[in-house]
Amino acid sequence: MSEHHHMDAVPASSDTPVTFRRKVYRLMFEAHDSPPLTALIDKFIVTLIILSVCAIGLEHIEAVNVRFKNELEFFDKFSVYFFTLEYLVRLYCIPESEAYQNFKLKRLRYAVTPMALVDLFVIVPFYLSFLIEIDLRFLRLLRLLRVLKLVRFIVPKIQQFRELNQGRTVKQKIYSLLNEDDYSGDLQGVIDTVLVVLIGLSVTAVVLESVQPIHDLLVWEFHLFDMFSVFVFTVEYVLRMYSITENPEYKERIAGRVRYGTTILSLIDLMSILPFYLTFFFNIDLRFLRVMRLLRILKLTRYSSAMQTLISVVRDELPVLSAALFVSLLISLFASSAIYILEHEAQPDKFNSIPEAMYWSIITLTSVGYGDYYPVTALGQFFASAAAIIGVVLVALPTGMLASGFSEKIRNQKNELIKLAEEHAADGVITVAERRIMERRAKSMGIAGQVEQLIEDKALERYEANLVELAAAPPPPPPLKSEIKTMLVQLESFTTEEKTQLLSHLADSLSRDAALANKLAAGSPVKA
Repeated sequence: MSEHHHMDAVPASSDTPVTFRRKVYRLMFEAHDSPPLTALIDKFIVTLIILSVCAIGLEHIEAVNVRFKNELEFFDKFSVYFFTLEYLVRLYCIPESEAYQNFKLKRLRYAVTPMALVDLFVIVPFYLSFLIEIDLRFLRLLRLLRVLKLVRFIVPKIQQFRELNQGRTVKQKIYSLLNEDDYSGDLQGVIDTVLVVLIGLSVTAVVLESVQPIHDLLVWEFHLFDMFSVFVFTVEYVLRMYSITENPEYKERIAGRVRYGTTILSLIDLMSILPFYLTFFFNIDLRFLRVMRLLRILKLTRYSSAMQTLISVVRDELPVLSAALFVSLLISLFASSAIYILEHEAQPDKFNSIPEAMYWSIITLTSVGYGDYYPVTALGQFFASAAAIIGVVLVALPTGMLASGFSEKIRNQKNELIKLAEEHAADGVITVAERRIMERRAKSMGIAGQVEQLIEDKALERYEANLVELAAAPPPPPPLKSEIKTMLVQLESFTTEEKTQLLSHLADSLSRDAALANKLAAGSPVKA
């Protein structure tokens, strides 16, 4: 889909009718006028490829194949039929591509390209099995060629990354691959996605491994997958430590790496691989090792903007939270001392000392109330009731602080994004580069869904303001007509929806200002 992203660099004329084949082409190949649905189709195909390859792997596990044979066969047929439909649709609409306009046999020319051949080889083994008898092992091997379809989506991103990083050092390229910046391109997002999926699969494997029947059935597979996961996470950790000096905050060769190594995210990365290597030096209990391996799930905080925002809020509110925690400890100590005095004689086995009573006070003040320790005397019950009420306040205090801090952080981030949008829209045009900067900033803030609407609003506001200023300036300057024409030419970069909204804004302004309407009418007519 993405291998033809350059084919339609020249937009089609607005007078040219959009045929059904052109609409299909825009869906199946990334073009300048492709709708958002194209990206969803891309994601669905990538997901289906990965699941299809995983299903082929599961067929090699005898117990799984026997238990889910029908389901695996159905999914395999569905995958082949979908890939067949995809291949035929691409073949049908490829004449719309600018890259094949100079060829007579456009479809044949496309059919011999590497990507088209991969698409064909993916489905051919299935249909050959109806004509000739193919060895099952050989057929499975051919079906694994489906993973090559991912090349269609990865190669353009690799090419984009190479173009962005011409003349840069290896260390700088590694840093851009692992940390999003102006040189990362779309390839960095692919690497992030792969790591997130691997983290999820690794944690799932650790959980399933604790189920004894599943562990006995897949013990070797679990071991191989764990070794593979550790290898990938180790390479990631080493490369991050190596390239982190490209970050201005950690530019010192040794001191910078030491400071980065003590950050929360770096410590999480280290703890996710450390248990594996510790087994070479110490005899570690297997149950403890499994629990330690579950720390890999904390690696997801690196890829979750919401978690990073929460960590930032906790860091900012730490002095206030520390004070609240200190007050909570004092009240807990007082409550445990008081309940010890009131209940010791009645229940010496449960309230034998103040440290033992501390357990009761914490459970009561946090409103958990297990019920295994409870007062039996009248004074003890009265004090426990008061402690439970105080506990509601204690729990609500830090919760309210975090909620308020989180809300304030999100508000500040939105204001920063609005300010950035206003700066980019100052000249009346938000370029592709400026849009990517805003999208990257919004993604890091966890508010990526608001970028498109914000860009549209700010761009339209600036265009409206510029037109009003030009038309209302007394007296109207001679080049007014040409300046308005220039601005209307710039509107070609807008989508149909954006143009419609702009005209709506202008219509409201024109209805409110008759003088402005007269001045605009004196120039060339505005065409939608």
